Amino acid sequence: ERVGNGKFAWSHPKCSGDLPKPRTGHTATLLSDGQTILIYGGWDPNTEDENSDEDLVFGDSFLLDTKTWTWSKGPNPRFGATNQSGKS
Repeated sequence: ERVGNGKFAWSHPKCSGDLPKPRTGHTATLLSDGQTILIYGGWDPNTEDENSDEDLVFGDSFLLDTKTWTWSKGPNPRFGATNQSGKS
């Protein structure tokens, strides 16, 4: 967030909605509306899958509206999809 002296400072906004579980190794993309962030995938290295000794891998997605700081479930991911953003 921009502070009074024209510089930026870290902030910790209070978020609401359907929050994703903590994770690492995910993708985060700012969508073309300039205010929504899409989070996809990742894993929890602190929690092992109950059926194996492997890390718990997430195959879900979430959307964060950065104007209202509200989380919601994202679109159903597709296997083999890539995550890219850009303006043409």
